[in-house]
Amino acid sequence: MNVKKILVDVIAGLVIGAAGVLCFRADLPYNGERADEVRTELDGAIRNQQQAISELREAEGTADGIGQVVTAGRGEVQSAIQSNEELGTGKVRIAELIGECQDILRRIRQRGTIEER
Repeated sequence: MNVKKILVDVIAGLVIGAAGVLCFRADLPYNGERADEVRTELDGAIRNQQQAISELREAEGTADGIGQVVTAGRGEVQSAIQSNEELGTGKVRIAELIGECQDILRRIRQRGTIEER
């Protein structure tokens, strides 16, 4: 029985040793591709990711710029609203002044017709 146990241990050791050697080889196949090819693809993916991050930062800067323009536009709209309200108030005052002038003219005309008699 000892010979059988030793033989099983030796075979198990050889299998484990062979698996260890295969794991540390540089050209170990991975899903049909070599590890070097996978590294190349990973490097490309890293570059693409960095490019995407750069583009996102640029887009963020553009969005901030647009936000500032919108904020400035809101201020201009508020100013225009205020000016419009002031014009409305001015129109009311002008109408009042025209009414007063018409009253003055009417009184002057009435005096003129009274004095002529």
